[in-house]
Amino acid sequence: MSYESPNFKVIQKEGAFELRSYEVFYTSSVEQYANGSDSGFSVLFSYISGENKQRQPMAMTVPVINEFNAQSTTMEFVIPRQFYGSSIPQPTRDGVVIRHYPAQLMATFRFSGSMTEAKLTNVTNQLKAWIQKLQLSIVSPLRMARYNSPFSLPMFRHNEILFSVEQNKK
Repeated sequence: MSYESPNFKVIQKEGAFELRSYEVFYTSSVEQYANGSDSGFSVLFSYISGENKQRQPMAMTVPVINEFNAQSTTMEFVIPRQFYGSSIPQPTRDGVVIRHYPAQLMATFRFSGSMTEAKLTNVTNQLKAWIQKLQLSIVSPLRMARYNSPFSLPMFRHNEILFSVEQNKK
């Protein structure tokens, strides 16, 4: 089964690293206050199952995105392209927010396996070093993208970490 995901073009690739140019995309987002918690999943699943003002079910998409901020972490589901613009179903639950991601450059690092705090630190440091090597600036919080069900065997999981980046200003 194939799932829809945001459109992008690979600008540069080096092993597990990619610099991508993303098209505009939208997500439904909810804040989680415990890192690693999946408390937002059921709320977002209800939203895409039709618990919205239009009672419009939407297909599951990939990846599930987490954005790591100082006080909280978001969980986000990508909204299918057919709803972009004014037809995005509006949430009925408090805390569910529609986020707009403008067209942008993102630096990514792909890896498999389960996520641990040590692994997240390791892969984040690797990605930051690659971004620095490309002479780019990070302009977003760290994001993690998960493409598989949590029931997938860890060795077969497709995970990525991402930062929005831009050219260094001279």
